[in-house]
Amino acid sequence: MNCPLCGQKEPQMLTDRLRNGEPLRVLYCPDCDAGYLEDRKTGDELKAYYRDAYRKEYKPDLRKQADAGRLFDIAARFQEDRIARIERYLRKEASVLDVGCSSGAFLYRIKDKVQALAGVEPDPEAARFASRACGCPVYAGYLPETPLPKGSFDVVCSFQVMEHVEDPLAFLLQMKEYVKDDGVLCVEVPNLRDALVSAFELPNYRRFYFRSAHLFYFGDRGLRLLMERAGLEGDVFYSQDYHFVNHMNWALSDKPQPSAEDGMGEPAFPLRREADPDAGARLNGFLRRVNREYKALLEELGMTSKIGFIARKKRD
Repeated sequence: MNCPLCGQKEPQMLTDRLRNGEPLRVLYCPDCDAGYLEDRKTGDELKAYYRDAYRKEYKPDLRKQADAGRLFDIAARFQEDRIARIERYLRKEASVLDVGCSSGAFLYRIKDKVQALAGVEPDPEAARFASRACGCPVYAGYLPETPLPKGSFDVVCSFQVMEHVEDPLAFLLQMKEYVKDDGVLCVEVPNLRDALVSAFELPNYRRFYFRSAHLFYFGDRGLRLLMERAGLEGDVFYSQDYHFVNHMNWALSDKPQPSAEDGMGEPAFPLRREADPDAGARLNGFLRRVNREYKALLEELGMTSKIGFIARKKRD
């Protein structure tokens, strides 16, 4: 099969088994530094899937279904890293568009920092919830279907979305049209070189990582190539959301924790109620220091769970 990004004819196989045991192959193009699902949904198939089925298959708690409100409650707690990364662009007079905004957690967390917000989300329930929670227009559907004027946003964001789209280059070019000439585009995706899949010998995690909803996977060089092709220039960043204890859980058991919440935020030991408070504080202080050092090491190695870029339009 030819690479859908560049047409290269000699891909390498990354896996032939996905999460939930699906027998599908993910191939890797060394020219593009990108992985891609061999059998991908397209067009109306994709639209129907994200409108009706995606959140029934993928949820932050493996034990139960989550509605838009529950997704919001979880995600709103874990936006600090994203906000800190683009804080300098979130001026009081700025306008921000979040493409694929889910139930609006990011928009909600920045709504007091900027002048205007808007979102786009293919899941109608999540779009309605986001609009109510954030007090801004959130359009159910896709960006070209909205009445939003092109070239009108200081910041256009898309977090954990580009891996789901039929054509990543077309997606970037589309979002680029909505950025002001002096604005920025911020994109975040899963990292193809996540330490748990690229460094550790964890067969179950490898199947857990690759899933049919992700049509593409990107490395550092792959993102830079996409930026170049889209007429963008900027810097790639690395970000680790899951903490040290989550990785140790995988390393020791090769199984996920029950909920994404368990693996994010600040890790803490399960201390007894009767434990000495000073001892507990020192033990958890040690764990937090280890966690910070571990995340910094993953960033240095380029093996974080997330990768992305902040870019501007290239000047002629």
